[in-house]
Amino acid sequence: MPASDRKPVRCDSLPTNTRMQEDTGTDGHGELTVENGTSEDAVAELSDASTDQTVRYFFVQEHGTAEMKSIPEGTYTLAFTTGLCWDESQDGFSWHASYSEFDKTLDYREQHDAGKLHYDAISLTLHSVPLGNVRTKTITREAFLKKHRHAALQR
Repeated sequence: MPASDRKPVRCDSLPTNTRMQEDTGTDGHGELTVENGTSEDAVAELSDASTDQTVRYFFVQEHGTAEMKSIPEGTYTLAFTTGLCWDESQDGFSWHASYSEFDKTLDYREQHDAGKLHYDAISLTLHSVPLGNVRTKTITREAFLKKHRHAALQR
């Protein structure tokens, strides 16, 4: 195995739920849970499907689960990158980075009914699951990065 293919013994990793940029659109009640059952870290990007504006950009450690709240009504796409050794200056992983996007959009709706508020809570996994109902497609690094603006880490 070439030296560059060997899994690094030590890498920089961030805590799950670390914000890679400031959240936008925090006036909703929607919730998103992202489970990363892989042996690599991930950064997920939730973007408004109509404007491509990123509303959540966050880190999920290997075998970790991130939870996002206060997502406003709307239709969103979710893209993610996986790998090891996060390099903030490069906005990416330095070892085995890959980029994917879910084929389906995520729809968040809120409804008031008899004094109660009903809202969507969506859960996704970044790893394959038996009988899973959502597929992903491979995208380029450029396609992943085009949607967000780089900002200081928000913890």
